[in-house]
Amino acid sequence: MEKKNIFNKIFLAFFKKIIIIEYENNFQIGERSIMSKRDNYNTKQKEIVLDLVKTKTKEFTVKDLYNELNHEIGLTTIYRLVDKLVEEGTINKNENNYQYLGHCDCDNHFYLKCNKCGNLIHVDCDCISDLMEHISKEHQFVPDREKIIINGLCKKCLSR
Repeated sequence: MEKKNIFNKIFLAFFKKIIIIEYENNFQIGERSIMSKRDNYNTKQKEIVLDLVKTKTKEFTVKDLYNELNHEIGLTTIYRLVDKLVEEGTINKNENNYQYLGHCDCDNHFYLKCNKCGNLIHVDCDCISDLMEHISKEHQFVPDREKIIINGLCKKCLSR
């Protein structure tokens, strides 16, 4: 029985760490999981998921990624990685669907999203600057230039 307790203590000590933080001469004790540090690493799984996400031009779900990866990466892992990509601003989340926004070096861009087929079209156009200026001055609101998405119907869906 004592060996089991020692094993449990070693196990807990490995996965958890007590951290003492001094803040304005007050000591606070906080517990932080060592496993959470792993989230910052660029793992092979993260690279595989990110590479697949970068190929997406339409909305996708986590289960879409899971199926395309032939179940080689766990569903929970994919959910966690996708949530991190949302936090980083790499992808956008709409209810249960996601969209890859990509990286763009242009100053005047926005996205057009088809409500019917889910296609996401990157647009680099100076006209957005006038709209941004109008919104800022007239409505006292500063839009996030990286995440402007205008919903509507694409050319293909209009012709159907």
